[in-house]
Amino acid sequence: MRIIAGSLGGRMFESPHSARTHPMSEKMRGALFNALGDISGLTVLDAFAGTGACGFEAISRGAASVLAIEHDTDAFKTIVKNIESLGLEEQVSAIRANINGWASNYKYRHFDIVIADPPYEPKNLDLHLVFKLAENVKPEGILVVSCPPSERPTRELRARKTKMLELIAEKKYGDGMLAFYRKV
Repeated sequence: MRIIAGSLGGRMFESPHSARTHPMSEKMRGALFNALGDISGLTVLDAFAGTGACGFEAISRGAASVLAIEHDTDAFKTIVKNIESLGLEEQVSAIRANINGWASNYKYRHFDIVIADPPYEPKNLDLHLVFKLAENVKPEGILVVSCPPSERPTRELRARKTKMLELIAEKKYGDGMLAFYRKV
């Protein structure tokens, strides 16, 4: 895998050998960061970090810091190895944790941008958990949800009748979709 743009553009990094992760495609990752625009100096939570690609891309494009959370042991070890090989120890922290437990214990830890790219395993996409991460978004911050187009995260948002998030964009990219929410 490689970092697309920014100060680390073109740098390669490892991908876990586990089938439990589904790395976001370069096309989708590029679209995600193009939609976010200038993220210089912002803090990012890369929930369901998988390969760490979104976090590495964020740092490359000017984010101040990234916290990458991953539950899968192999994926977590790969992220740690990539942080070292890319020389990002000062900017990227990785935690091996279940995102549900982490979000419950750290709901008062806030980020400018939260990227939620959970596994797409059929019947395992827990949008309730994804929207729980809204508590970790700073006011006026952004929550980005990556999911299959068939999941339509806006349905889950309406079902919860939350006033916390405002949908600002939905974009489909082949077998994936990005939904962008602003915390109000």
